[in-house]
Amino acid sequence: MTQRMHAMALTFAIGLGLAGGVAAQEYPSQPIKLVVPYSAGGGTDGVARILAKELREALDQTVIVENKPGAGATIGHDYVARAKPDGYTLIVSANTLAVFDLMYKNLPFDPAKAFTPIADIANSPMVLAGHGKLPYGNLQEVLQANRGKGKPLYYGTAGVGTPMHLAGELLAFRTGERFEHVPYKGSGPALADVIAGHIPFGVFGLSSTLNHIRDGNLKAFGVFESERTSLDPELATMAEAGVPDAAAPLIYTVLAPAGTPEPVVRKLTSVLKTIITGEAIKPLFAAQGFVPQYGTPEQVTRTFNAEAARWKHVLEATKVSFQ
Repeated sequence: MTQRMHAMALTFAIGLGLAGGVAAQEYPSQPIKLVVPYSAGGGTDGVARILAKELREALDQTVIVENKPGAGATIGHDYVARAKPDGYTLIVSANTLAVFDLMYKNLPFDPAKAFTPIADIANSPMVLAGHGKLPYGNLQEVLQANRGKGKPLYYGTAGVGTPMHLAGELLAFRTGERFEHVPYKGSGPALADVIAGHIPFGVFGLSSTLNHIRDGNLKAFGVFESERTSLDPELATMAEAGVPDAAAPLIYTVLAPAGTPEPVVRKLTSVLKTIITGEAIKPLFAAQGFVPQYGTPEQVTRTFNAEAARWKHVLEATKVSFQ
């Protein structure tokens, strides 16, 4: 783990050290591609499209969102890892990138070396939600009712290897209960089945569930955060629901290919800091269930290292298969 943890920091240092003959004032001189490694309509796509609009205005340049889903988000990441490191191909990633090499065999890129960190941009709380007419008032009632049935607790997510899948596995690990993951091709179909009662539970980004929770189509049984979210302070955290150490923050991050020149990294980081720390972004993000969260490239690296260590322990203990 030590070599792995130093690798991303080293990649960052190398990336900042390569000027590549590109001056900050010359960038950007052509359209920027913002890659989303998931299908359109999901949480990552939502935050990317808000960000793209803000970047267009801040940089006075076209910013195109391009969805490249598949293989647990590895296709989109591989595409960006192989792209020319000139700042014109970026990806909106998540902190689960830190454990891609633990999740997938024969990964075509090294998560710790393939990217230059640019900035953390947002947090999207995840929630365990159930069908609105379930006869349970809280998570402990759910777990108690399920014990002795000889059946697992089924939960749907946007797919294998997604942050929601990891959160569900973490919940199973912390409770010691039997959970059965039901992967869907995107959060939309999974959410529709939970609302319709075809499957009892799902783990989703709060962005896609908050309105359904408020109108009673869904019940929230715990948010995977260490503190109550500002998006809806009435929602209990997993710790408050009786499951300690089950926080699984979903942090969105902008990355560039490794070796992106220093002036380009500096300009992107500066522009993103202005956007994410400004007041204008808050209502745009909040409307879709995101909380602005700016993090420097160094903070991106620290989060990567911490997530790699934490999830390594959980995934080795649970022996989850992502194939």
